[in-house]
Amino acid sequence: MNPVCKLFNLGEASEWKAYWQQLPIEQRSVYLLPEYYAIYEKLNHGKAQCFVYASDDALFLYPFLKRDLDFLQLSSQQRYFDVEGAYGLNGAGHSDLQTLDISNISVAWNRYCAEENIIAEFTRINPLLDALKILPLDYKLANQAVVVDLSCEDLLYESYEHSVRKAIKKAERSGVVIESYSSADLPDNYIKEFYSIYETTMDRKSASDFYYFGDEYFKSIRKNLSENAYWFFAVLESKVISVELVLFDESVCYSFLGGTLKEYLSGGANVLLKHKIITHFKQRSLAYYFLGGGTAMNDGIYIYKKTFSKTPPLNFHIGKKIHAMDIYQEAIRKWEILNPAKCEAYKNYFLKYRY
Repeated sequence: MNPVCKLFNLGEASEWKAYWQQLPIEQRSVYLLPEYYAIYEKLNHGKAQCFVYASDDALFLYPFLKRDLDFLQLSSQQRYFDVEGAYGLNGAGHSDLQTLDISNISVAWNRYCAEENIIAEFTRINPLLDALKILPLDYKLANQAVVVDLSCEDLLYESYEHSVRKAIKKAERSGVVIESYSSADLPDNYIKEFYSIYETTMDRKSASDFYYFGDEYFKSIRKNLSENAYWFFAVLESKVISVELVLFDESVCYSFLGGTLKEYLSGGANVLLKHKIITHFKQRSLAYYFLGGGTAMNDGIYIYKKTFSKTPPLNFHIGKKIHAMDIYQEAIRKWEILNPAKCEAYKNYFLKYRY
């Protein structure tokens, strides 16, 4: 058949999902689902859309959030937009790279961006989807990501460092127990516990506003990802002290959001929590547990995560492109005039006018 090039929104989520289900199993990332993007459209992060290019033996699926720039009151009478992947890992799902007509995909995508007045594009490439270079973007190595190979037979001794085994035993001796719930089974009071500990952790780390989410966000995850989210809680003497939300698909589980109360950091509860997560998804025959990296290359967070895995880390890239240079530069200048106090802090941000 002739190639099919389509654009779906959430009103056509069933068609979007049908193409997602045609991807190879290792490409069916939870981050590409319409249910995941619906969370962010509901929070007014943009209009969720999905670009699909399909032929007899090839498929390319690229979701994104389309956002207007009306708030900048640009000089042109036309409306302009940018596109960005939703929070987390983005990129595109695809069939075998050898079957893809990358040139025609690029032409079709650039045509869409021109017709829709897209001025700029930003995405965080999921390193497990191997989607680099399919879209004509400027790619940059941003970090390294830790993954645990769940096919490892003896994780305790073949994957973990000694410090992890020691912390697990310490937490178990102190009486820490791990509770886990699907979204459907999660008690209402545990959502509040999760949000409280997550927010406290972000405060302790002096995180930027980007990493703060209201309780409605977690409720939306619970509702939309009833089959793709699992919630883990470390409990000591009836008190929740460490939490982690894991998103998963048919082959990979992703450490998504979590936190630990400061006074319990030295007790190993967070280490035992991750061990139980790894064990849980190994028993479900998933391929990898994606831990991600730190806030900078080889920082303390990355080093901590690396103690769980002897698998070589994956390279994590971001992709960006300016589709309309004059309008993009005007947007940046307008933002700098309106936000002089923020210019230094956000000088390296590609879509700085969003802050």
